[in-house]
Amino acid sequence: MKTLIGLTLLTLLLPVLGCNPQLVKTAQTPQTPLVKNRLPDTGQTISHTDTFGEDADYRINPPSYTDLGNGTVVDLITGLMWQKEDDNRKRTWQEALNYCNTHRLAGYTDWRLPARRELLTVTYYEWVSASDGRFFPGTEWSLYWSATEDKRQPSYAFEVDFQYGDSGTGLKTAADDYVRCVRGTSLKDPQFIDNGNATVTDTSTGLTWQKAEGGAMNWWEALSYCEDLCLAGNSDWRVPNVRELASIMDLDRSTQPVIDTDFFPEAHPEGYWSSTSYQQQRSFHAFVGYFQHGFIGRDKEKSYKGFYVRCVRGP
Repeated sequence: MKTLIGLTLLTLLLPVLGCNPQLVKTAQTPQTPLVKNRLPDTGQTISHTDTFGEDADYRINPPSYTDLGNGTVVDLITGLMWQKEDDNRKRTWQEALNYCNTHRLAGYTDWRLPARRELLTVTYYEWVSASDGRFFPGTEWSLYWSATEDKRQPSYAFEVDFQYGDSGTGLKTAADDYVRCVRGTSLKDPQFIDNGNATVTDTSTGLTWQKAEGGAMNWWEALSYCEDLCLAGNSDWRVPNVRELASIMDLDRSTQPVIDTDFFPEAHPEGYWSSTSYQQQRSFHAFVGYFQHGFIGRDKEKSYKGFYVRCVRGP
């Protein structure tokens, strides 16, 4: 049974807040000057369900790149410049840091190993592999290091899998991961503001989040729950895509859940649904953000009723 936190109070407030559940939803466009770090869409455009609200139903910041013809690619959404092709060599984490810190490419010397939140922005969730070979040719269907350390286990660091789109951690001393360097202004960590109306805005991305949540449910129920949600006078809530969900994880925390509980006091150290389907098993699996440890996976079927959902709107 789906548990709706605060539904009775919300029903009483609807006439005051002016939220009309029957409003026709339209494509969202950026609405706030607070946005500093736009998140590109996942690239998923093919529908995998008749239930409205999946990733493919929303076009907010479609991925956009420019190949500069000098071995680099610029992401026009984040502003980051990326190494177009890596050298297809596996390294330890420290070797990866050293490689990027000393890398020389296109006349620039300020290359660095990307943070996990940055590396996730160049994953691509439309195809069987999680990379866009049009702009990043030769990407290995394998793990790539990020600069983000695991604060719970200091001998591990976060990595991103460009075969499946997952993210977990790897032993720093193991030469198991590839490297793609980045340069440019670092993407900011979340900067939250409690709006005082059961919502929280991340001024870094411009996204506004449901402060409470709707309980545990399956993936299709999560889509419908967020699409039907009326909160703080707004009805354009949705399930976050996998990048948006990962953006509110606080990987600097050594305790569970890996989210700022000052702003999300009811958060669970459990899995939360994203709207993004896993392409290789798109009818059965969707990506999940695990707030126990900050991992991203897709190991449970969409029918699984044990994951939570936190709705989002904007930017």
